[in-house]
Amino acid sequence: MNTTGTWNDGGVIWQYLGPPFGSILVTKIVDSTHIQGIPQTRLPDLTVMNVATTTYPITAASVVNPANFDQVLGFTFSGSPAWAVGQSILLNLTYTDVNGNTQAWQGAATITAINTGVFQTSLSRYSFNCSSFASMAGTGQLSQASGGTQGQPTSVWAIGAWGGNQGYPSVVSFHQQRQIFANTPGQPQTVWMSMTGAYLNFGQNLPIEDSDAVTFTIASTQMNAITGFLPMQALVIFTTGGEWMCTGSNQLAITPSALQLVLQGFRGSSLLPPVAVGNTALFIQNKGNQVRNLQYQFMTNTYAGDDVTVWANHLFEGHTVLDWCYQQIPNTCFWLVRDDGMLLGLTYQLEQQVAAWHRHTTVGGTIESVCVISEPPEDVLYVLVNRTINGSTLRTIERMNTRTVTDIKEAFFVDGGLSFDGRSASNPSWGSPTMTFSGGTTWQKGDIVTIQSNGVVFNISSQNTPNIQIGDQVVFVGPDGTRYAATILSFTNHSTATGQLNRALPVAYQGLAQTAWAWAPASVGGLTNLIGETVSILGEGFVLTQQVVSAAGTVPLSSQSYRVHVGLPITSQLQTLPTNLNQPDAILPKNKVVNRVRVLVDESYELWAGQDFDDLSMFSQFTEGNPYDLPSISDSGFADIRMTSDWQAEAVVCIQHTKPLPISVLAIIPEVTFAAT
Repeated sequence: MNTTGTWNDGGVIWQYLGPPFGSILVTKIVDSTHIQGIPQTRLPDLTVMNVATTTYPITAASVVNPANFDQVLGFTFSGSPAWAVGQSILLNLTYTDVNGNTQAWQGAATITAINTGVFQTSLSRYSFNCSSFASMAGTGQLSQASGGTQGQPTSVWAIGAWGGNQGYPSVVSFHQQRQIFANTPGQPQTVWMSMTGAYLNFGQNLPIEDSDAVTFTIASTQMNAITGFLPMQALVIFTTGGEWMCTGSNQLAITPSALQLVLQGFRGSSLLPPVAVGNTALFIQNKGNQVRNLQYQFMTNTYAGDDVTVWANHLFEGHTVLDWCYQQIPNTCFWLVRDDGMLLGLTYQLEQQVAAWHRHTTVGGTIESVCVISEPPEDVLYVLVNRTINGSTLRTIERMNTRTVTDIKEAFFVDGGLSFDGRSASNPSWGSPTMTFSGGTTWQKGDIVTIQSNGVVFNISSQNTPNIQIGDQVVFVGPDGTRYAATILSFTNHSTATGQLNRALPVAYQGLAQTAWAWAPASVGGLTNLIGETVSILGEGFVLTQQVVSAAGTVPLSSQSYRVHVGLPITSQLQTLPTNLNQPDAILPKNKVVNRVRVLVDESYELWAGQDFDDLSMFSQFTEGNPYDLPSISDSGFADIRMTSDWQAEAVVCIQHTKPLPISVLAIIPEVTFAAT
């Protein structure tokens, strides 16, 4: 569509004269037949009246009312401007204040009186922040409408669909290169589609073209507001009372002259937007307590689906969903915020017929909102958490860490936590200082050595890092992961200290400057978001003693560590359904006992199992030959646990994990003994 110049259609040369429509934002109601407004787009030429601006020189007259403390100002003028009392005039003034300084002022004033050659204004000396004037001069600018053939009245006009008492759209999407808006307070069932490829243009040509904007209102037996769009094979429109399929004729593109709306069902959806996963959509039903899927059915040419909360109704009874999002990588999981602040998860793999629900809580807090951000190689969940910490309400935005752990030192399995990394290679801001152990006598465990650095690293201001203190350690890590450390005993200066070896030091580290070293403090700080809370601590892959965060936001470490994760403890629990067998004779009501269970795990650590969470037996894996000062290696395979159990009808298995370490349960195989009939 041409907007300037000429265009040749192959037979006729067309001259662009002006836009066919325009819009004005109303800013003032003058009277019942006049308004003032600001053009939002160019208006058609035939509807616009030329406006001429005339400038007149003016000078300040004597103060009109010297007895009035406010000092109303008057101005003299020449010529015959068509000014009137009550009219607004734009003034551009310069004046000299009492200090002899030249000042400039621009603004609008209202004409309050007109006499021969003099007019008064609503301005006072206070408008200029000045008590009096030595001189004043300037111009008075007046906008006047000029005559001519333009500015003709038109009957082709309408009140804008958006703004004012109509409100603005609350649902937005894209489909077939059109931007789509819907659900204003004034027209909750109306849809506005932009021109194809022109997302801000909602105009139409004469005659109408297929690329023109499309506007339609869903005609139904009920007033059901539009709650969401989902571009799939067709455009699926969700409303509070049903779902609609919107297409062009014969399933082709939507155009102003080809539009079909077909009702797909009467489920209705909430105001939370639907989410697409693969070739399926999930949406939350109107009342906010059921999640349904929606998929195209080829045989019926419709969109239909199932209730995916049917196997976990207890999670939704008496509750509604306030927010949700979808995390595609790594586990195709939906995250939902319940109205009581609990976080629900739905691991959803339709091709594997998996729809598994799980719930998540956090110590002393509730979840208020969630979102997922792509941070390759994973999608990352962010949550807004409301906690009561140290008697005060604290809101924090927290990021779910990865479950893919290749180095146990990087395992972050705490809530609301922080991490400390004392490795020199991870802290380029330190300036890459080296460390040298020298002066050893035997170089065995307990030997006293001198620790020399070419940087300022020991016992300096707390605002600088590293800030190595007495009791901290300087650590070298061997190629096999063996940890060689010296505990600081005293300082000579900011670059020299005395330390005690924790094990025999190989020749390769004796008297040679090391660029790869680590600072292992005896305490870590920065935990002001957890003051007064009991926290779990993982130091270099070891589970350290739980501590209470001090008023200064610090916690001591039961073992000096250069890689530390500190946060609220997580208790992970899993309970099986009552044991049953698919046999002709009913097994479910019979008494049963589970004395042993085999749990298939993947790269996991310590776990507990039992018939309930009050009576658990531990399985702890420690690989034979693993050095005592290296973290235990993760276990994959079967964990065989003998349980203390009683005869009961349900015979469930409860599994619990409380350490800040990863665990992944793949299967549970109980050995069940049934009571004789």
